[in-house]
Amino acid sequence: MKLLPRSKRFSLRSTAYQYGWACLALIATTPVAAQQNSLEVVRQAIRHAVDDATPLEALRSRSEADEDHLHASSLFAEGRVLLRRDQLPEALAKYERAYRYSNRSQTILAEIVPLAFRLGRFDEACRYALHLTPQTQLDPFVLRRLAMHLTERESYNDALRLYDLAVAADRDTDDAPPGLSVITQFEMGRLRYLNDDFTGSAKSFRHVVTAIDQPEERPADQPAIEALLRDGSVTYALMAES
Repeated sequence: MKLLPRSKRFSLRSTAYQYGWACLALIATTPVAAQQNSLEVVRQAIRHAVDDATPLEALRSRSEADEDHLHASSLFAEGRVLLRRDQLPEALAKYERAYRYSNRSQTILAEIVPLAFRLGRFDEACRYALHLTPQTQLDPFVLRRLAMHLTERESYNDALRLYDLAVAADRDTDDAPPGLSVITQFEMGRLRYLNDDFTGSAKSFRHVVTAIDQPEERPADQPAIEALLRDGSVTYALMAES
């Protein structure tokens, strides 16, 4: 909204104060019979002042994008209220509607994905998770579980995208479980191999080989490495093939 210039606002406010004091003065100093006529004069003066006042004007009319943003904000707020009331499916529905009006808001996505995962709606969670950016903070455990779900459905490219997001999220945390990075890189190498992306596969497996060859660098990863090498011939054959 476009406000009046400061000088005009001050003038209008001063006029309002003056009329107020005039009313009080008339009531206090004139007889009851004379007050009616005097008050009528004041009422007419106030009407004229209001009629002459310049109405506030909008700086610009709302665009369709503005309306969508307001609608998305309203739906998101409703979703938050429903979530606090533990009405999870209803909250998820509000979040999803808010996202459709929000121009791909990452803030809303960060609420949708874990909530859909919590409700066991893995296909739904995956569909929204694939729109996440690496900058969006999300639990890497959720991302890995969704990547595994996509792998089971042989959606290898989509699974790799979520694994990439999980690896990026691991870099921003200090409490990632030991060995998780090695296991993730091995799985990413395997999926890239299945996708005939041999260059990408070799890059992922290089992290695993380094962890195997230099155990003193990351001793906490050794249990994960031992698990990978339980069937060492298959593991090494796969890495060598790429």
